[in-house]
Amino acid sequence: MAKAGKTSRPRKPRGFGHERIDEILEAAKALHAEGGYAGITTRKIAERVGVSQTALYTYFPDKDAILIAVCDRAFRRLDGLLVAAEAAASREAVFPALLRTYLDFAFSVPVEYEIIFMPPRSDPTGSPTVRPGLFAFHRFRDQVAALMSEGHLRPGDPDTVAQAVWASLHGLATLLIVQTRFPWAGRADLIDTLIDGLVRGYGVGGPGGTRTRTPEGSRF
Repeated sequence: MAKAGKTSRPRKPRGFGHERIDEILEAAKALHAEGGYAGITTRKIAERVGVSQTALYTYFPDKDAILIAVCDRAFRRLDGLLVAAEAAASREAVFPALLRTYLDFAFSVPVEYEIIFMPPRSDPTGSPTVRPGLFAFHRFRDQVAALMSEGHLRPGDPDTVAQAVWASLHGLATLLIVQTRFPWAGRADLIDTLIDGLVRGYGVGGPGGTRTRTPEGSRF
C-alpha cells in the first residue's frame, strides 16, 4: 500500500490581483498575532494563502515589503480618521477629538500597531514599517499647527508639541496592548484621564479648562 504523503493546501489560480494582495496581508497579520515578527516567513505566508513562494514574490519582494504594506494600509486608515474627526468637530473640540481618534485607531488594530511600533529587539535600527506612517504624523502636526494659529492651542513649536502629544498617546496605547497582566484601571478612564491632561496642558484654557470626557457609549 502506498504511504500517505503530506497533504498541502491546494494551489490557487493565478490572478485576482487586489484580492490576492488582501489575502497575503491578512496572512501576515495572522502569523504575527500567532508568533510575532519571528513567526512570519514568506514560506508560511505562501502556504497560508495557498500559493507558491515564487507566486508570492510576484506581489512582494520580501517579508518586510509585506509588513510595510500592512502598515501603509493601517496608516492610511488613520489619516482618513484624522480628517473625518477634524471635519466632524467644532474647532474648539478638534484637539480632544484627534487624540481620541488616535487611541481608538490603536486599539482597533492591535496587530498592525505592534508591527508598526514594536520591532524585534534584535533589530537595532528599528522597524522599516514606521516609514509609511510619516504622512499620518504630518497630518496630525499640520492640524496642531492650525489649531495653534487659530488660538485653540497654546503657542509653541508645532513639531515639538505634535511629537510630545503623539508620544504620550503611543505610550498609553503600547502599554495597554502589550502589558496585559498589569492591573490597569479601566481603559475608558485611562483614555479620558490622558486626554484631559493633554487638553489642560496644551489648550488655551490651562489648568482651569473643562474636562473632555465623552458621554458613556460614545466612541469619540
